[in-house]
Amino acid sequence: GCIMYAMIFGTPPFETQQVESTYKKIRSNDYRFPENVPISEAARELIKASLHSTPECRPSIEQMLNSRFFAEQVVPKTLPESA
Repeated sequence: GCIMYAMIFGTPPFETQQVESTYKKIRSNDYRFPENVPISEAARELIKASLHSTPECRPSIEQMLNSRFFAEQVVPKTLPESA
């Protein structure tokens, strides 16, 4: 969840200028989706599920791979070396 969020938005979901504030945001699961970055509803759903405050409620890797986000995306079988 945190990695996917950071890949899309360029920063971790809970990051602040002060470590204690960051920990407080993590404990309270306080994050926002930046309004200036377009994101699909499928991506938003997957990030919300994977950042669920109760670890047992987070999707497994298999559930994530079977999510609407991955089902709707075209995933190339290989990438060029330049990638």
